[in-house]
Amino acid sequence: MSDLKYSKEHTWVRVDGNIATLGFTQYASNHLNEVTGVELPNVGTLIGQNLIIGNIEATKGVIDFYSPIEGELVEVNQAVVDDPELINQDAYGEGWLVKIKFSDSSAVNALLSDQQYSEFIKGLS
Repeated sequence: MSDLKYSKEHTWVRVDGNIATLGFTQYASNHLNEVTGVELPNVGTLIGQNLIIGNIEATKGVIDFYSPIEGELVEVNQAVVDDPELINQDAYGEGWLVKIKFSDSSAVNALLSDQQYSEFIKGLS
């Protein structure tokens, strides 16, 4: 997944111009077991960097979903809201959560690379 960046809160980010697609990493998804619900803000919401923007409900409990960047929420993946198991089935594809329009790329540049995230999660085991 070399086109992705990662936060230590297990959010992945894929950038296309000034739009960032965010999702929950496979590592986090695997530790939640079955995802049963997703709560996300409405389109148009201003998102703060490193703030909770929603939560993921699973058989093991509820976990907060953080945005590592700030900007305006421009799209919510309604398919995931309707079928939360998409997060387990395809975390980096159909299981994406939100799209955020951002103007400051420094937060994206500060995120972990694929290799750095792999090293980070090895340290959690």
